[in-house]
Amino acid sequence: MRALVLATSYPVRPLSVSGAFVREMLRGLVPRGWSFEVVTPAAAAPGGLAPDPGIEVVDAPYPGCRLRGGLAHHRGIPETLAAARQVGYAGPPGRKATEVLSKYIIVDMFAKAIQGMKPEDAVSWATGELKKVYET
Repeated sequence: MRALVLATSYPVRPLSVSGAFVREMLRGLVPRGWSFEVVTPAAAAPGGLAPDPGIEVVDAPYPGCRLRGGLAHHRGIPETLAAARQVGYAGPPGRKATEVLSKYIIVDMFAKAIQGMKPEDAVSWATGELKKVYET
């Protein structure tokens, strides 16, 4: 079988865990009859890598692509990060703020209101859930 893989960190680059994972995964599937075409924005790795049998790397840079820290990034990323907020903003970031985010408490509050629960009841439910997290 033949498969197409799209990757921004292949072949393996310095400080790239994902590139190493993709390479080892593909190497493990080649003996089972698979062959791969890896499309990446920067196929030429620094220092060069020996080609793997069954894995063809295709250089296909996309518009605005550049290498930063050995990985391909789009031009828009720095501008997006300038407006990003930490978990817990405007309060301090921490374990409790992350727990609230990962439990989707605020999102669930809006979902309950949309599904027909009274908005006051949805807010009181979310308040109770937030108190459970922040008061323990």
